[in-house]
Amino acid sequence: MSTDRRTDSVPVTPERLAELVRHLTEAEAELQACLADQVDAIVGHDGHPLLLEKAQHRLIEQEAVQRQAAELQTAILDALPANIALLGSDGTILAVNESWRQFGRTNAATGSDFFVGRNYLAICDSAAGECGEEARATAEGIRAVLSGSRTEFSLEYPCHSPTEKRWYRVVVSPLRPGRLTGVVVMHLNITERKLAEFALAQSETQQRGLAVLVERERARLAAAQAVAKVGSWETDLVTLTVT
Repeated sequence: MSTDRRTDSVPVTPERLAELVRHLTEAEAELQACLADQVDAIVGHDGHPLLLEKAQHRLIEQEAVQRQAAELQTAILDALPANIALLGSDGTILAVNESWRQFGRTNAATGSDFFVGRNYLAICDSAAGECGEEARATAEGIRAVLSGSRTEFSLEYPCHSPTEKRWYRVVVSPLRPGRLTGVVVMHLNITERKLAEFALAQSETQQRGLAVLVERERARLAAAQAVAKVGSWETDLVTLTVT
């Protein structure tokens, strides 16, 4: 034989509710006074913890501070023009900035996570093609910074697209100097500097070629003057020096 028990809910009046709240407040104040604010929570007879009011406020404040710090970190990273990724101590990509995501969109990166959660070292180790050698060298540089054997690593590499020539410089730095907690990987676009270097080198080559031609013509003129037994002179129009 079974007995069906039913418990009817008793309506709580505003006065009773206020009394219960008062009792709870007084009990918590007495607990905090007895514990001298040295304990954040206590466990009841049923095993459920009770978080004291001050501890609740501290927890809320700490969560707010952590949230603001995370938002500030994200804003700073997104404001930087370099493509940046934060790696954990094992090489896993923890976060990337907006420049990194924009580069991925432009270059048809697969997935919407932009490699967050994947191991960057494994990606570099398995790289093939035009930049495969530089990618593997970058992986070794990251490992050196992670292990503490190097304080920084940098490498310049080409990263051409079907429509344009591009060069980048990867810089790897510790996430927290002196602590092996991870690294910051930055890819800086140095295309303008590279093109300027190439233009300067080409200009210098052309100038050297012109100097050789001028010297040849000067030698030919001197030979012709010697055969014809004639001479020539030059006048500097600034100083009026005659040679």
